[in-house]
Amino acid sequence: MPKHDDILDRPIFSLSEKDCVKLRELIEGGGLILGSLGSGKTSTLRQLFRALLRAGLGGLLCTVKSTDAEDYLQDAELCGRSKDVTVFSVKSGLS
Repeated sequence: MPKHDDILDRPIFSLSEKDCVKLRELIEGGGLILGSLGSGKTSTLRQLFRALLRAGLGGLLCTVKSTDAEDYLQDAELCGRSKDVTVFSVKSGLS
């Protein structure tokens, strides 16, 4: 009998050649990105976001930095997922 391919157990983000993050680990354990200014927190989150998009998944992003929304929209476009995005903002009229 073929083994069931569970997307939760597939690697979605590589930290190194030996270490990866699986969706199950994010769901069951959560994720937290900490660091000082300029340490790469946003870059790491964007890499993880793109990995989720490429895996056919998504999420909810709440941004504060004025450039974040445009950056994440650009990431969605690069991953071929721009039609899957809904932006809630004063500009979009959605709330």
